[in-house]
Amino acid sequence: MIYNYHMFSEKHNKNLLKESIKNRTVTVFPKHYSNFPDKWDYFINFIDFGSQQPMPKSRQEEMEEGDDNSQFRKGLVAFWGYMTILIDRPQEGFFPGLEEIKSDLVSTFNKEPSGSLAIISLSSSEKKVERHEDDTDNVYTQCVGSVTWRIYVGDSKEYTDYELNPGDVIFVPSGTSHEVFPNTPRSAIVFVFKKEDDIG
Repeated sequence: MIYNYHMFSEKHNKNLLKESIKNRTVTVFPKHYSNFPDKWDYFINFIDFGSQQPMPKSRQEEMEEGDDNSQFRKGLVAFWGYMTILIDRPQEGFFPGLEEIKSDLVSTFNKEPSGSLAIISLSSSEKKVERHEDDTDNVYTQCVGSVTWRIYVGDSKEYTDYELNPGDVIFVPSGTSHEVFPNTPRSAIVFVFKKEDDIG
């Protein structure tokens, strides 16, 4: 697996991401979304909204099957670990510029994301996300605070650490072994895409 770290301009970002998708490479784009969304109140207000929404049917089915790893769920809001909150489907009304970013990703992947999440971790002492692999391609945007992604080389113990700060984006292809360490209280937005072998 190849890892890239790009300072890229608006003009070249789509081509670099397309290349990363085709080559199945982890790629970090520092300060790509430098103005989006960098305030806690975006996320705090969205927690309140999400908790008042009906629980998605797909989540109900997951919980019935015992596949949901959250300790508690209320509407779109789930608690993971001790002080980390996951909220399904962030919306433009709470995150200005979100639809523009989503539209850019849709044109790059040539499809709609299969899901999106807002992640809020309220403590730097929250437990790390243990080493695992996802079966989706993920585009993770750091919004508030700092986090470290540890990307492993295949099944080995060899790894590279990437510290992400507000505005940084990381593309993590499906099947990539990784861990995530909170450095500070943090928030992020993740777009999830089902893997396809070819990008048009």
